[in-house]
Amino acid sequence: MEARAGWGRAAQDRAGLTTDEQAGREVDVVLSDGRRAVVRPAVAADAAALDDLHERVGEDALRRRFFSPSRHAAHVYVARALADPATEALVGCVRGRVVSLGTCALLPDGRAEVAFLVDDEHCGLGLGTLLLEQLARHARERGVARLVAEVLADNAPMLRVLADTARVVGRAVTDGVVTVELTTEAGPAAEVRTDARECRAEACSLRALRQPASVVLVAGPEESRVVVRHLEALAATGFAGSVQVVGVPGAARYLRGAVEVPSLMESSGRPDLVVVVAPASRCVEVVHDAGKIGAQVVVVASGGAADPGLRHGTAERLGEAAREAGVRLVGPGSLGVVVGAGERRVAAHAGASVPGAGGLGLAAESAVVGNLALGLAARDGLGVASFVSLGAAVDVTAEDLLAAWSDDPDIRVAAIQLDTVRDRRHLLRLARRTCVHTPLLVLPGSSPAVRPLLPLLAHAGAVVCTDVDELVETAGVLLRSRALAATPT
Repeated sequence: MEARAGWGRAAQDRAGLTTDEQAGREVDVVLSDGRRAVVRPAVAADAAALDDLHERVGEDALRRRFFSPSRHAAHVYVARALADPATEALVGCVRGRVVSLGTCALLPDGRAEVAFLVDDEHCGLGLGTLLLEQLARHARERGVARLVAEVLADNAPMLRVLADTARVVGRAVTDGVVTVELTTEAGPAAEVRTDARECRAEACSLRALRQPASVVLVAGPEESRVVVRHLEALAATGFAGSVQVVGVPGAARYLRGAVEVPSLMESSGRPDLVVVVAPASRCVEVVHDAGKIGAQVVVVASGGAADPGLRHGTAERLGEAAREAGVRLVGPGSLGVVVGAGERRVAAHAGASVPGAGGLGLAAESAVVGNLALGLAARDGLGVASFVSLGAAVDVTAEDLLAAWSDDPDIRVAAIQLDTVRDRRHLLRLARRTCVHTPLLVLPGSSPAVRPLLPLLAHAGAVVCTDVDELVETAGVLLRSRALAATPT
């Protein structure tokens, strides 16, 4: 009875969910090819988009989903799923377009039946798995312990999705239909598989940040001098990729080969990295333009926490713009990045000191702490594989970087400074995963939300540091000891 009541409330919410309420229940996810997506509750206004989804999928996809290629049956199902108080419906969206549907319908025996449809273009990217995980969580929160899925025996992709979740507790085959029973509880095996998949996806999503081949620097009207320092830093690191510059007359004087372009929309190619040096309040349009030209990552280096543009919800609007544009966003309030190696070494950073390449992965939310740590690393001769000044971290967080660094052989020591935590359980699992093969250093910021996690992070194997000096000093000791351990005797 409790589960059915909860499902009824979910359906009532769905009928009257406002745009703001819907946004509050969205979950940002990363597909296996690195693209961003959003999983959210379906609302009544999605009816036309869901009908379109069922119209554009192929007949084989319809047959596998409904055991018949009938599009009429599909449209009837959409209407029922949106109206039925015993059905929970989630949609997966890429750049605002509905590309998948997952439903969870309560059965009389207290279990719930799950079903999924993903459009042909987005099959094989993990959307089915992501929808299943969210539906299982919703069902568990409503007191449902078991899910059931009926799948045609020749639907190997769906059977593989169900098996790969490590949630299967029963399976039976009758007349060519496989009935799979799953637990809604995510046990250790399921969490390990989820974390491994997320780490692979984050590494793919942030590949352009880790090893960029092309960069566009965009300066606001009053920030050209800061971008000149970025150009000088790029020249010092020997970056051999494409560099285009917006808003800096005579850019080639500072970096040989740099090309001036009138606007971001008039730049050539699909840049890996767009670095914007301007107040955050003026960057929303730039983020949208970056998505239009196919950019992968945007760094909003808007002057740190003192930037007045970070007030009044501007940071949140930038995060929303990045989701809509399908780009990853570093910042706002970032001081830049130092990433890559060799001819792909990019120092898009206006600080005084830029370390050489090496084995340290460093991420900091505080611009002051990040700049100080980078300067100390340069002073002590510590090589840096990846430095990311996260700023407000409305999209890319320290958790995302830990996931992306998880299997990166260039990261021999990871160090993060934390002010915010998006998901404490996820962070702790990532810390445990990282510490298996890579030392992890954690410097807490001033936020009280981080303090209770410190004993748990230490228990997971992380070294909790008290200040920036200790962080850099410990990183140096660990890097040197690991280098000695790798030296043949």
